[in-house]
Amino acid sequence: MKIQSIIQSTALASALLITVFAYTKGSKTLDVYWVDVDEKGEGTLIVTPADELILTDRGLWDYRNSNRTFRTPNK
Repeated sequence: MKIQSIIQSTALASALLITVFAYTKGSKTLDVYWVDVDEKGEGTLIVTPADELILTDRGLWDYRNSNRTFRTPNK
């Protein structure tokens, strides 16, 4: 009977530690920001849980800013 209660206590403590560890490791979120970039459109900035950035431009496509748009992410 005593061994069974020790096993149950150990299992409960292990489950509690795993839950706490999983919660603290997975507490980062997916963040989405909408930005009004100019009079012709808007952009979306996505920050992933791995701290990776994804920037999209949902405005009208013209060749006026294409060089600057493609050059900026490479810096």
